[in-house]
Amino acid sequence: MLKNVIAVTYLLLATLVLVQAQSAPAPTMNPERIAQIKNQIQHVDSLAVADRSKRTILTDKAPKPAQGVYSQAIKIGKMLFLAGQIGQTPDGKLADGGTVGQMNQAFANIEAVLAAADYTLNDVVKVTVFLKDMNDFAAMNTAYAAVFKRANVQAPPARTTVEVARIPRDASIEIEAIAVKQ
Repeated sequence: MLKNVIAVTYLLLATLVLVQAQSAPAPTMNPERIAQIKNQIQHVDSLAVADRSKRTILTDKAPKPAQGVYSQAIKIGKMLFLAGQIGQTPDGKLADGGTVGQMNQAFANIEAVLAAADYTLNDVVKVTVFLKDMNDFAAMNTAYAAVFKRANVQAPPARTTVEVARIPRDASIEIEAIAVKQ
């Protein structure tokens, strides 16, 4: 909602600048600037009319929501919001291998949900990692880097990592992500 208000405000301001520029005397009018403003207005207008319908993403290649009421992911326009994934296999077993093993399974789940919406790790722009023990950070960080390297991601997404008191099923890690189609 706030993005729409900002977009409309920007559109109104850009229109005002364009009107002022077109009503200025010919010697002071900059045609390149007018063309730039027109392009910006068209871009903002295309964002305003983009598909904003909300679609639930669900795949059997990742664990189905079992505790609580939530979706694996929600797609709105070009944005995909993925629910947190723990290191649980689609059949409900917690992965072996401690934090790193669970992180690898969580990313397998995330990749399955991304694929169900026709996205990849290259589309991920933000990741939040919840660790049960911050002492696992170094091992998690090394394995995390390997996941994005394996997927040939040139610029890894922004990331926040926090330690939490408890994660569902007493998992050692949970990961959520946001992706945007280019």
